[in-house]
Amino acid sequence: AVLEEIGAWLGIAIVNLVHLFHPDVVILGGELTLFYERLAKSMHQVLVQRMLPEFRSRTQIVVSEMLDPGLIGAGAIALQHVLNKETILEQVP
Repeated sequence: AVLEEIGAWLGIAIVNLVHLFHPDVVILGGELTLFYERLAKSMHQVLVQRMLPEFRSRTQIVVSEMLDPGLIGAGAIALQHVLNKETILEQVP
């Protein structure tokens, strides 16, 4: 019952984000992926009930298969700074 309630709240959060930012894809990652099958039904019920039809038909919900997306994102930011030849000192006012 707890995971179903979490799924419903997750659905509400996704609906709000989709209505606000209009993304084509919402990627779920991290710890959520461990319990996705138990969250999915209640989450999708909320998405169908609350999401505007024009967003429902074009917004894809995807579960990430990355093992550690936070670490990959941090690495991408660091690489971007290296490629742009920025240093930490250049960013301090």
